[in-house]
This record gives sequence, structure tokens and C-alpha cells, in this order.
Amino acid sequence: MTQDTLSNLYGIRRQCIGSIQQAEARGEWAEAKGYRDELGKLNSLIEGMGVNRDSWVAADREEAQVKLSARNQIPGTVIEVHVGAVNATIKADIGGGNIVTSSITNEAVEELALAVGDQVTIVIKATDVIICK
Repeated sequence: MTQDTLSNLYGIRRQCIGSIQQAEARGEWAEAKGYRDELGKLNSLIEGMGVNRDSWVAADREEAQVKLSARNQIPGTVIEVHVGAVNATIKADIGGGNIVTSSITNEAVEELALAVGDQVTIVIKATDVIICK
């Protein structure tokens, strides 16, 4: 596969992500789901061509340059993925015997291709942090 082919696929992928965001902003959930399904097929096509997901995200400069306003970003390792009917519970080890649990949609689990052992970044953005003793 040539670099031009990959660049074209990355461009189509970015367009698909943009279409999902636009449809969701308009409240067109069925349309957004259709784009998500297409994005999943495109991701599978790229992976089926032997391109590791980590390398395509790193190679796709626009996607790799996402910046966040959240300052609380903690590296961790996924230790458990429990998929429910609608949402999934993800547990990540952040070291020192500390485990962070997050509830995300099943779609997000699929999009991120989350699996036990994956290196992840836990992003915490909260207006209130409560400490009890």
C-alpha cells in the first residue's frame, strides 16, 4: 500500500468523523449512526490491509494533533472491559495500586477498539471535585 493510498483513506476517515460530528450537532442520531457504521467499515479496511491502528493514528497528523483543554490527563493500562446492553465499564490501572473506572458507550468501545492491555489516557474534566474522609 502506498503512502498516497493511506493519505487518501485518512482523508476519507476525517470526512466521515466530521460528518458524524455535524449530524450529532443537528440531533440527527440515525444519520450519525450510519456514518459511524461506515467509519467502522473503513477502520476495518485499513486494519485488514495490515496497518496497525496505532501507526495509522500516529501517521494521520491531523488526528494525532488533537489538543484538549482538560489538564488532568493520566496514563493507564486497561485491565477490564465489561460491555453491557448500552454502556460499557472500563477499568484502567494508573499505577500505585490505583484503578480508575469509566462508563462509556458501547460505540465508543468499538471505535477505540479498547481491549485489556491497551495503553490509554484517562482525561478528567470536572467542575467539582469532592473529597471525603
